[in-house]
Amino acid sequence: MICASVWPCVLSAVLATEPSLSQTAADTVNAKSRKSPTGAMLRSTLVPGWGQWYADQRLRALAAFGGVSGLAGSAVYYNQMLVKSRTQAERDFYLNYRSQMVWWCGAVYLLNVLDAYVDAHLWHFETGPELSAIPFQPDGFVLRLSCTWRF
Repeated sequence: MICASVWPCVLSAVLATEPSLSQTAADTVNAKSRKSPTGAMLRSTLVPGWGQWYADQRLRALAAFGGVSGLAGSAVYYNQMLVKSRTQAERDFYLNYRSQMVWWCGAVYLLNVLDAYVDAHLWHFETGPELSAIPFQPDGFVLRLSCTWRF
């Protein structure tokens, strides 16, 4: 019974968020071209890399998720080895590496959140496909320096 009464409310909320027919194409494009920095930050706080994915940075999203997951997995591994260790030297070794992995995991996690926030702020920033400069022009000879990045 509860599900039957919830669906009309959800459907009306979804339809209310749809753009109206009176909006121009420029308004629709402009509204779609915005990414919420706070939303990206909160997404990356919940799941590392989700904020980058939201900001259309797929490779960074995979790197963030893999980095945090790998470092957390290493910390768990070193903790298990610490529990199984028999000598004090082994305990010190595994305790040291477990602590390092926890600190690195925390640092990568915070950088992930910060990167998602900045990516969402700069999402609309347009860059040209080619950067070039002409440093000097001796006697009609043009020396050109160019750099092209394509992804």
